[in-house]
Amino acid sequence: MRGLVGRTMRRRVCAASAAVAVTAGLVVAAAPEVAQAVPSGFTIGSSGPSASRGIASDPASQTYWVADAKATKVYAVDPTGTVAGSVPLPFTPTDIEALQFHAGYLYIGDIGDATASRSHITVYRLNSLTYGQSSSYHAWDFAYPDGPHDAATMMVSPRGNIYIVTRGPSAAVYRAPAVPSTSSVNMLVRVAGAPSWVTDGTFLDDSRVALRTFTSVYVLNAFNWTTTAAAELPAQLDGQALTTALGSTTTLVALGRSTADDVAVPTKLAQVLPAPSVAPSASASATESPSAGAGSSTSAAASDQGTTTGAASSNRGTLTALAIALGVAVLAGVVAAVKR
Repeated sequence: MRGLVGRTMRRRVCAASAAVAVTAGLVVAAAPEVAQAVPSGFTIGSSGPSASRGIASDPASQTYWVADAKATKVYAVDPTGTVAGSVPLPFTPTDIEALQFHAGYLYIGDIGDATASRSHITVYRLNSLTYGQSSSYHAWDFAYPDGPHDAATMMVSPRGNIYIVTRGPSAAVYRAPAVPSTSSVNMLVRVAGAPSWVTDGTFLDDSRVALRTFTSVYVLNAFNWTTTAAAELPAQLDGQALTTALGSTTTLVALGRSTADDVAVPTKLAQVLPAPSVAPSASASATESPSAGAGSSTSAAASDQGTTTGAASSNRGTLTALAIALGVAVLAGVVAAVKR
């Protein structure tokens, strides 16, 4: 069994700053959300991470958890931008790419594999989040059924199920066992295709997920994994993180290497550019052509049967297609609800 308590690792934290803009988004839910004072933006101080690779909102403590790709700490940032504290990691990760907060626990996705050479990836769960103190933890090892993949997206559903979305031109969604083992490598199950070059994602609720690339954000039905909405993101340098905004159910926080923007959750399909395989430059516009050699298509997600749903397709935007998609989603929801 993997050790539950490891030794605390320490390192010098490089000075850096990250501007995170969080504002209330457009209310699209049937019932209006409770109005809350959400700041229009803040800057993370130099005691924070040097290069963000994940962000997770923690409504209970009103903080965002942020980590570096190879950090030895995770940082809690309050809505004013102040680093409220940090928690040292009691393990040595290989390549942290994603964070998720669920049911009082912080999940850490050590899932990066740029050379596709790892025999397995690992998801950690810190059992406590007391600033300055090492925590006990759980660790689950996972392997892909079709060989190693690079990934930057790890999501935890409202029911606590772990999902991994691979990164590349032929991305896919994989689901972990409902009760993964801590003593052996767990085999992931491929459940659907995914947008190309996904860099992060999060569950919006029990039936929807949001996935981002360097330049766009997609909303997918979490039962049949078809794309229901899409929008361009503001230009960011190294945009590799996404979470729900504190104090809002309709706003996302898209985080780049040093800056973040608030983004309204898309509610309709829109034409988006093919996702680049590398991060756009800091001055690049989200409406400019992505870098050559991106190797991705405009397709969004594919169903379990491998049917591609193009976010840019005008056919998908018709009322008839939407009605059909809704019917399929309802039927698929009945069948798949027990798996979620």
